[in-house]
Amino acid sequence: MNKLYVQYGCGNVSIDGWLNFDSSPTLRIQKIPVLGRLLRSRLNCVFDNTIRYGDIIKGLPLKLGSVDGLFCSHVLEHLSYADGLIALKNSFNYLKPGGRFRIILPDLETYIKTYIQEISSDSSGIKAMAAVNFNSSTRLGTKKFRTSFKSRLYEAFRSRHHWMWDNESLSKTLDDHGFINVKTFQQGECDDEMFLRPEREYQFSHSFALECTKP
Repeated sequence: MNKLYVQYGCGNVSIDGWLNFDSSPTLRIQKIPVLGRLLRSRLNCVFDNTIRYGDIIKGLPLKLGSVDGLFCSHVLEHLSYADGLIALKNSFNYLKPGGRFRIILPDLETYIKTYIQEISSDSSGIKAMAAVNFNSSTRLGTKKFRTSFKSRLYEAFRSRHHWMWDNESLSKTLDDHGFINVKTFQQGECDDEMFLRPEREYQFSHSFALECTKP
């Protein structure tokens, strides 16, 4: 019997052998009959036709307890803390007993260490830019608000970071949601070849990766 592998928040990256979901408004528009085709050339991103629209917060079109493998990369940081908890709860519910969940996220601890290193520098120039660099690199800060309607619409739909995680906080949260065997992993480190397919080197830069299992 074929196993079911699902990734959500996939962007425009469709992985062979996986069900690929994204909740981008652009994808939703693209999926509208007739209108989607008419606006296709004006969309800022045209998604692969194999990518399905699905929001992990509102729920994916999947049967509970049906998924063998679940993957998300650089997704939770785009959600509020409360929505992130909903995403983890839903992820747990979609998995079969024994199902595996893998997550990759930007590492708050790494960015804080860089900030501390810069603010402690002997160079006044580096120290002066430490806060700016932290807000920019974590994508938590807003340098300038947009004023035109078009730019505000872009700002509303752009991918900003709303809640940063580190290894310790997410590991504890996964444990609180019922997951077991929570552990870190490195790129290419898995006994299931299917989980190697969605991995990309850039995903692991300034990031941490966790694997866990539904009991």
